[in-house]
Amino acid sequence: MDWIVSVFRQYPPLAIFLTLGLGFLVGKIKFGNFKLGSVTSVLLIGVLIGQLEIPVSGPIKMFFFMLFLFSIGYTVGPDFFKSLKGSGAKQALFAVLMSSTCFASTLFISYLFGYTKGETVGLFSGSQTCSSLLGVGSEAIQKLGLPADVASRELGIIPVCYAVTYIFGTLGTVIILGNFGPKLLGGMEKVKTKTAELDRKLTPGHRIYSNLRRQQHPARDMGSRCRADNTIGYMNIRRIFLPLLLLAAVCLPATAQKRPEVYIQTDLVSSYLWRGQRNAGVSLQPTLGLKWRGLHFYVWANEQLCPPSGQPVKHEIDFFLKYSITPHLTVGLKDVYVNTRGDGFFSFGSIPHAANGLDVLLAYDFKYVNLEWTTTIAGYDGYTHSGKRSYGSYLIINAPFSFAWLDWNAQVGIVPYYCSRYSDDDSGGFHVNMCALKASHTFTFPKCHISLTPFTQPMVNPSSRKANFQVGARFLFSPGK
Repeated sequence: MDWIVSVFRQYPPLAIFLTLGLGFLVGKIKFGNFKLGSVTSVLLIGVLIGQLEIPVSGPIKMFFFMLFLFSIGYTVGPDFFKSLKGSGAKQALFAVLMSSTCFASTLFISYLFGYTKGETVGLFSGSQTCSSLLGVGSEAIQKLGLPADVASRELGIIPVCYAVTYIFGTLGTVIILGNFGPKLLGGMEKVKTKTAELDRKLTPGHRIYSNLRRQQHPARDMGSRCRADNTIGYMNIRRIFLPLLLLAAVCLPATAQKRPEVYIQTDLVSSYLWRGQRNAGVSLQPTLGLKWRGLHFYVWANEQLCPPSGQPVKHEIDFFLKYSITPHLTVGLKDVYVNTRGDGFFSFGSIPHAANGLDVLLAYDFKYVNLEWTTTIAGYDGYTHSGKRSYGSYLIINAPFSFAWLDWNAQVGIVPYYCSRYSDDDSGGFHVNMCALKASHTFTFPKCHISLTPFTQPMVNPSSRKANFQVGARFLFSPGK
């Protein structure tokens, strides 16, 4: 592994083209109905390969960045100037309003969570999927007169924050437009009515529905003029109708659940095990949750029942918000609070002063195997070898199955790159720090809406060469079932 890293560091163009190749390859892979696309995949692969600390010269960075901007401008430039005719002034005013709102929101979030200047630039450009802000923000930071080491650190964190937030900026737009957009406009029926009225006002060659019917029955229209209308109609369908279909397909609720489901759950465990580590002894872990139309919000806590003498009692409260975009794909946010660190509840400052840690998560279910990726974006976090915030990430692979009237779950935890929160100094970067096998069986009492699930699991940490064993029971009360 070391010789590969040394080759990439000696010849950075190899790493660049490897990033492009893997990015385009991953971008073509479909996860159900979802596909990352080449741009997002290249960014994410670049973040992973960038953890090898491969130096790239400034002219190469600028060349690829300008090439990227040129391709975008060459693609959308003609349509931009055409759109200025007619209602161009209103659209320009709306663009200014939206840009100001996004800018103010980014400043507020950065102030709230204590982000640095580089992190703020990366957040703004990635969340708005606006690559041109990278160059503007980098140039502005260089003109601030900061010390060389501080300026280098701020400039280095910008592309990382940009790549991490880019995918969430894209998915967030899709989710908001697909679920809340019609409600803001008065409901889906009103949107359909207005769309039909607009379609009748358009010229025949630009109508959406009429040209869709022509495409379904091309033999009915053989004249050259109608063929031209069909061509124009097909272009408009491809530009307007198909993205709307994709939007609707992606944003449909993953479940037909109409009534909210509230549940109360409590786990009694012999030890609190988390990602290959033993965090506490005998503990009580209550949960209060709500499920509705693909949304899942719940609060989880851990209360240590028998703390060691002379040590403070450790309390933990976690807030989870998840949304199932499809039956297989889930995105979410997680806020973790621990009372023994930081400056009190809801503190997201620098790492030594943060009691809370904010994580983003992305999960996908492949039926027999499911993956869950989490990345810490604010608050409490680990450090890199150089003492910087690591934006620690963690990948969990679950493989549930049934055997001998028991429900089993094989679990593997992977640290993709070095983070002091999960790694020892001698563990290097990528490593496995958790292997567990959980066995359980659920006893249900339908009349009382109660279930009891005793479970046990051994957990091994190959990185630290430590093993733990856990025994527990779960009590679940769900009146909605």
